[in-house]
Formats: sequence, C-alpha cells, structure tokens
Amino acid sequence: MPAYLMTREDRQTLYDTFRQTLNGGRIELNTEVQGLDARIRGRLLLAIACFSRFHPASDHSTGSFRFAGWIVTFEIHDEPSGLVMLVGMQEGVS
Repeated sequence: MPAYLMTREDRQTLYDTFRQTLNGGRIELNTEVQGLDARIRGRLLLAIACFSRFHPASDHSTGSFRFAGWIVTFEIHDEPSGLVMLVGMQEGVS
C-alpha cells in the first residue's frame, strides 16, 4: 500500500523500520557523505538509525541532527520503486 494511503501511525512504523534496518528500499548519499571514510559513514548511518527526536506530529520521514560538527539531514520518500532515504550533510554553523 502506498504510504500516502496509510495512517500516520502506519507511516511512522514503515519509515522507522526502514530507517532502523535499512531493508526495504535504497539510500542515496550526497557528495559530502560519500566522501567520508567508510567507518565514519557507518557511524553516521547508525546515528540515523538511532535517531528518535521527531516532532510529535511527524510521520518520521525527515530528521536532522549534528554529527561531528556537521548538520546531517535525512528524508524518506515513497516512490513507485520503493522507499528511498536521501542523506545529506553540510558544515554546521557555529
């Protein structure tokens, strides 16, 4: 069932499961994330999997946090081919 036809709670479960297990879709990393050492990139993906500071009204499809001085953002989209998580990173503002 497409995510837009689901209840918010069902979307939260779908997106949380995908984000925490990385199963059921694909991940697209921006250039900055791709340029990280593989170990750091793994830690970043773990931080995304553990992320839990969502707004109460959120469907858990987006989030952002600081990671080693960078601002990391993620967005999950439901596309015809499946779920896609876009991960971006930019230098944090002091």
